[in-house]
Amino acid sequence: MASRRGKHGDSMKPVKVWYLGILPLTRRAYLRLLVWVVAVVVIMFMLFYTFRPDLAPPFHWPWAPRDPRLQTTAELFFFHYFYTFVAVCVIAEIVDVAIMMKKYAAKEREAKARRSLKNGLDD
Repeated sequence: MASRRGKHGDSMKPVKVWYLGILPLTRRAYLRLLVWVVAVVVIMFMLFYTFRPDLAPPFHWPWAPRDPRLQTTAELFFFHYFYTFVAVCVIAEIVDVAIMMKKYAAKEREAKARRSLKNGLDD
């Protein structure tokens, strides 16, 4: 992995942030993981809608009247609120990315301050 060079030629080790408290990831690893997950989900949706469009739920606004045949089954949630659920997931992911980028920026500022303090003491 390529290292980033500081102003004076010293290498700066990439910072790691714990993603969801499970995985310590660098910014680059997080963005790669995000791109892969988004690509897989988009490809799955495209394949599903290409080869089995008859199984896809029809679009409904969340406030639209429900089909009376689906009132008491689990199909109601899937067929009536599917696109609402997808929209909520996309918004949640956008918020997640924004929070993670703020965490990476804060950690990098902290590491940079520590490095400059250390370099100031060494001079």
